[in-house]
Amino acid sequence: MIIDEVISITTKSIIVNEEQVYVIESNMSDELDALNKYIEVHKDETVVMYLKNLVDFILKHNGFAIVFRPLKRKSNTTWLPCCVYFYGNEWLRVTIENAFCSFCEWKGIVANPTIPDLYFGMNNEVDILKRMNSMEFLRCPECGSAISRKAIWIEKKN
Repeated sequence: MIIDEVISITTKSIIVNEEQVYVIESNMSDELDALNKYIEVHKDETVVMYLKNLVDFILKHNGFAIVFRPLKRKSNTTWLPCCVYFYGNEWLRVTIENAFCSFCEWKGIVANPTIPDLYFGMNNEVDILKRMNSMEFLRCPECGSAISRKAIWIEKKN
């Protein structure tokens, strides 16, 4: 996406990992409507299908939002969608992943802040990754063992 497309959807900006990004939270109905219209018009693009999945996800799970982050390449900047989770007192970039426990066979969805692609292109990406990897991570909600992915959030089963 280009910046004009992003700011036609949302003008609310926040700082995530020392970088200004544009955000859409689940309570921002006008911005979600604008994003859904954008998705409908551009529905054949791969990134847009990822966006649709993110919208569905943040509407079902508290504490999550969508941000558009800049990726600078030579003389132009592309704005990429990314999922963020409010953890502690800050927003953290996360990838939503499937995880499992080898000990009790639990399976579930987690939010992982340690994926390098989340920070690609940032001036301080190595430092941020070190910080994310040094966090205390959640363990299996069933037996307390380590799980297959690093997680700061685990979906609660109904």
